[in-house]
Amino acid sequence: MLATTYLDEAERCASVLVLDAGIALAAGTAEEIVAAMPGSLRAAAARPDGDAAARSWRRAGRWRVWEPDGEPGPGGDGAIQPDLTDAVIVAALASRAGASGDGASGDGAGGAGAGRPAGGAE
Repeated sequence: MLATTYLDEAERCASVLVLDAGIALAAGTAEEIVAAMPGSLRAAAARPDGDAAARSWRRAGRWRVWEPDGEPGPGGDGAIQPDLTDAVIVAALASRAGASGDGASGDGAGGAGAGRPAGGAE
């Protein structure tokens, strides 16, 4: 068993359990967690305005925006193929959205919970 906050390490494990404030957000292989990610990701040149701002983060010099319904939003520069890091961020965002009742799925990428993402791996 290995406990880590480094998702690149967790990707190499046979089984991953993603915890957030002690609550399971997702479990399975890294590939299963990524495949279970709801919606889609798109790139944006700048941080979006409005509701999309709460579903965006900066990574590798670009803004990434999660579209819970899978539809591309305005101002996107293209679809992004998610990896484990993206799927964990989306699971945390989905969990928070479900807890606040703003319409996005609260199921995350294979689990439910709230708070900041943390990774654990076996």
